[in-house]
Amino acid sequence: MLTIDQKSALEASAGDGYMIVWLDGWRNRLKVARLLFATAKLRLTIPEAYAVHREVIDWQNPQFSPDKVPSRAVGLDPFALTLMRWVMKSWKRVKFFNTYFAGTFLPRVELDLVPGLACAAHFLIVAKKAPPAVIDDYIAAGGAIQRFWLTAAGLGLSMQPEVTPLVFSAYHRAGTRFSAQDAAGEAARNIARSLSDLVSEGPCTPCRFHGSHWRRQVRHRPIAAFAAPRTASAFGRQANKHSRTPHLSSVPPDRCIPRKSPP
Repeated sequence: MLTIDQKSALEASAGDGYMIVWLDGWRNRLKVARLLFATAKLRLTIPEAYAVHREVIDWQNPQFSPDKVPSRAVGLDPFALTLMRWVMKSWKRVKFFNTYFAGTFLPRVELDLVPGLACAAHFLIVAKKAPPAVIDDYIAAGGAIQRFWLTAAGLGLSMQPEVTPLVFSAYHRAGTRFSAQDAAGEAARNIARSLSDLVSEGPCTPCRFHGSHWRRQVRHRPIAAFAAPRTASAFGRQANKHSRTPHLSSVPPDRCIPRKSPP
């Protein structure tokens, strides 16, 4: 659990235009973990997401990559990572493993269920103003997330964004067809409903998740996330101290100055 002082520091970092809704405690963490577990199944079983994963994960440079996500940073154990590397070579392999060997089960347990239960808290960053109207609204939301993340690092905490529940819920509310698979739309509808049920247990406040209207406020929990103005700016989990994630930001947010490009 996060301490009162830690929560206060994180809430203050977002700024006056944003509120932090926490989803902590065993019951809430279990609900969010189950939501993430279900969301990950959709993410791992549609060809559109497969194409993105194949493109952004660097299997040749597992620890340091110049322009992609190093494969070790995915968070899987060595066995699962080796298997994933082989399976991800083609959509045909992915579909075969998903159909006959419960191919999504292991990564969902390791990357979503266990972290969702073991984290300190989940949270939403919610913008107080009306839905974003101009680009400055989005920039302001990004600044709030950045300050929140830097403050977490300064407190010795690690933050993991949890974006997919918001994304799939937004697709459902907007009626967006995001996959060639017909079952994906129904899965997104169930995710939107689960997210709605989850957040509706807190104080009700008009907010938006990734551009779609939402009524809800949430409480904190060990998962952290991103957000957009006037909509839930962020949703994610907060890990405890002593995480393996290196702290790249020991400088206070107000001291961070963009590095100038060399002449």
